[in-house]
Amino acid sequence: MTEFVFVTSDSYLGNGELVSARQVASNRINRLYWPLGPRTPNRASIVRNDIGLIYIAGKGEEKGLVVSIVKVTDILRGKPEEVFEADQGMLIASHLEIQLVKEVSINLKNSLIEAGIVSPANKKWGAILTGGVRKVKGLELGSMIKE
Repeated sequence: MTEFVFVTSDSYLGNGELVSARQVASNRINRLYWPLGPRTPNRASIVRNDIGLIYIAGKGEEKGLVVSIVKVTDILRGKPEEVFEADQGMLIASHLEIQLVKEVSINLKNSLIEAGIVSPANKKWGAILTGGVRKVKGLELGSMIKE
């Protein structure tokens, strides 16, 4: 079981309305999918039973937090049947079927520092999250599943 950070950003609907990263994440979780673009890093590394840490990168109140832990139940080509409106303009090469394991509120930066993955002095720590899906070794937040 490998842990990945699934990064969620603010998005826009077709009419130009801003949708918060939290709302995007919630809609994807409710529809039990996570989209992957053709150039999403690590998309070929994800397998069934891997853990996804849903991270909020937008401008809202929960920015910087892991808000949910999900389990990957399947990897499928193409778009899911029902796509959240904010994802409709996205080029989706494949998608993960996911299962919500637990709602959480974890400061990702602090967790990365505590695990020795980033330095407390690193002001650009978020650069490791570029690309939407990042594998994290040594974080082990998925161990919270058993709690």
